[in-house]
Amino acid sequence: MDRRKFLTGAGALALTGCSRTPELEHRRRVNWRMATSWPAGMPILQDGAELFARKVADLTNGQFNIEVFAADELMSGFAVFEAASRGDIDCFHSSSYYWAEKVPGCQWFSSVPFGLNTQGCLSWLFSGNGMKLWADLYRKHNLIPYPMGTTGSQMGGWFKDRVETLEDIANLRIRIPGLAGRVYSRLGATVFSLPLSKIYTAMKDGTINAADWVGPHLDKRMGLDNLAPYYYYPGWHEPSGILELGINAASFAQLPPDLQAVVKAAAQWVTQYMIAELSAKNAEALYEIRSGGTVEVISFPREIIEVFHRTSEQVLEAEAGKDVMARTINEDYKRFLARWVDWGMVESVGYFDMMR
Repeated sequence: MDRRKFLTGAGALALTGCSRTPELEHRRRVNWRMATSWPAGMPILQDGAELFARKVADLTNGQFNIEVFAADELMSGFAVFEAASRGDIDCFHSSSYYWAEKVPGCQWFSSVPFGLNTQGCLSWLFSGNGMKLWADLYRKHNLIPYPMGTTGSQMGGWFKDRVETLEDIANLRIRIPGLAGRVYSRLGATVFSLPLSKIYTAMKDGTINAADWVGPHLDKRMGLDNLAPYYYYPGWHEPSGILELGINAASFAQLPPDLQAVVKAAAQWVTQYMIAELSAKNAEALYEIRSGGTVEVISFPREIIEVFHRTSEQVLEAEAGKDVMARTINEDYKRFLARWVDWGMVESVGYFDMMR
């Protein structure tokens, strides 16, 4: 092995975290600002952004520092995309489907109803054409996207009343964003795209009678289990929940190659952290919710799921028709999904059927 090539790869990242080299000592310090879409103190999501900043600092012996601002500290959580695009901040942490009105194609890089789960979506991004398409999509916005974290497969949401018929869906006033919101809207529901800070209050005062957030751990921390007696699954609308690190292109270009590699390595570390943390804590929270005796954890009826599926296909085609890039991304995503889903069924469904 060429020792010099080895040291310019992953080995170099490890070494920078262990020793202070003369090169790092004399390099100009880099200071970035990051804004997120998450409230201050938000477990796992805001924690993930702050962990990313700490990891970057650790890997560079404090030469590269990122100041992290939660939603509403520097700007609203929904303003971060435009701010990074203009160069007001160097990067942001959010979910790509929040920008759907401006960039229709972005939705495929977060979660697609009845689409790839977390493992499948990461496979499409890194081993398929996903990352190239995402970079192409954001280029005209002066942004470089990179996956950083995931909420995993979500739950179907909290409902004050049972959902058994199409009439029940039409009577909903539901907080749910993105493509899923468009599905519910087509089925007659009144859809709200509320930020996290307003979900609990809107559910409590009756403005909404149903809400999607993430999954057992974060939902329980918000107190949604005290407001609605029915907790539905599966999360057909968000099976992957990939989160994004959006980086101003000029800020990234000014970094030397090794610091660019640090940014990507730290983002991947955060993704691994979120997968492990949410999986462990969702298992514990779901057990507590079931054991509490006041909430019924229940599956959507098969007939309703089939309606969701048909309507989702219509919504996806309509969204893909909004511009050329959205159509290109949708077609590539569908091709990958068609091949991957058979393996996913064998790997996951087959295994869990065996465990029953």
